[in-house]
Amino acid sequence: MTIVGNIAARVRRSYRSLRRGRTSIAPVRPIVMIQSDDWGRVGIPSAETLERLKAAGADVGRAQWDHYGLESEGDLVSLKNTLAGIRDRDGVPACMTANFVMANADLPRMRDEGFEHFRWIGIDRGFPQPWKESLMPAYRNLIEAGVFEPALHGFTHFNVIALMQCLQDEAERGRRARLLVAHDVPYLASWTPEYNFALVTRGRREVYLNAAAQNEWIASGVSLFTDAFREGPRAVCAPGYRADAVTNRLWKKHHVEAVQNVGPGPLETNNALIEFQRNVTFEPVLEEGDVVARALDQAQRAVARDAPIVICTHSINYVTRFVGGAERSRELLQQLLVSLLDAFPDLRFARAGDVIDALKSARSDWFGISPTNLREAS
Repeated sequence: MTIVGNIAARVRRSYRSLRRGRTSIAPVRPIVMIQSDDWGRVGIPSAETLERLKAAGADVGRAQWDHYGLESEGDLVSLKNTLAGIRDRDGVPACMTANFVMANADLPRMRDEGFEHFRWIGIDRGFPQPWKESLMPAYRNLIEAGVFEPALHGFTHFNVIALMQCLQDEAERGRRARLLVAHDVPYLASWTPEYNFALVTRGRREVYLNAAAQNEWIASGVSLFTDAFREGPRAVCAPGYRADAVTNRLWKKHHVEAVQNVGPGPLETNNALIEFQRNVTFEPVLEEGDVVARALDQAQRAVARDAPIVICTHSINYVTRFVGGAERSRELLQQLLVSLLDAFPDLRFARAGDVIDALKSARSDWFGISPTNLREAS
C-alpha cells in the first residue's frame, strides 16, 4: 500500500472511530468555518416600535437583541463583497454557513382570527406584513457566489405551541404576548422568554416538546428548506442550541448529517451525526472589548487542540436596520479573517458540506491522524 493509501486507510478507520464517539482525526491544514444563525427571522418592524411598547408598560429595549429587525438586500450584497474579497491559498472565498429560519408568524392574520390558529409565511414567499422584503433572490445570489451555504435553523425560531398557549391565556404571560403581537412583534427574548426557543418551553425549568411535536416542527422546516434551496439541509443548528436525544434522532431521520453546537472540543459525533463545535465567538454588536483579538486567541487554541476553527457570528451583527452596526461588523470580520490568514497561511475556508464530504470520503488531504491518538487509530 502506498503512503497516501495507508494514510487514507487510517483516516477511514478514524472516521469509523469518530462515528463511535472516539475522536482521532485532525485537520491537515487549519480549517475555518463561519457559522451564523437567524437569517430570515423578522424582529421589530421599526425602531419606534420599542418606544411604543415601553409606553404601553413593556420593559424592553435594554438588550441589543430587542433591536433586531431583518436583513436587507443591501446588507446581503455588502456581506457578499466582504466575504468574496478574502480567499485562501486555493482561491476559495470565505464562506458563511447561514442557518435559516424558514417561516415567520403571519401576525395580522392571526389577530383577525382571534388567535385560533397559527398562521405563517415561508421566506420563499416573502415576509408577513408590515414587512415588504423579498430576499430569496439575494440569498441565492450569495449561495451562487460561494459565500453563503444554506443550513437549517428551523421552521420557526420560537416555540409555536407555547406562543399559541400564551396568546390564548388571560394571565400575565398572555397579556405580554398579545402586547407584542399587537405591535407586529412575534416575540422578544427579554419580554416573552417562555417561547423564545422552538423546542423548549421555559419556566422554572426548560421542558422539551414531545417527539411528535418535535417531528412536526423539524419536518416542516426541512420541507420548506428543500423547496427554497432545492435540496435538503445537510447541517442544522437548533434555536438556542436546545436539542435533546429525541431531536438528534429526528434530525437523522430527516437525512441531516451534521449538527452545530457550542464547545471547545474537536470533531465529535452525536447519535451518528457529526457535531461541529463552535469554538470562536465573534459578535461585534453583542460583545465589548477587542473582539478580533479575543477571536484570534480562541482560534489559536482550537488549532492547538487539532480542532477546526468554527466561528460563531449571528446575523444581527450584519443587519443595518435598527442596530446599526453592520458596517463595523463587516470591517472587523475582514480584519479577523485577514489576521487568520496571516497566522495560518495554509488555512482553508470550508463549508459544513465540504467537511462532511471530506470526512465521509476519508480525504487524506483534509484530515490526518491526531498525534495524541495515533496509537489508537493504528
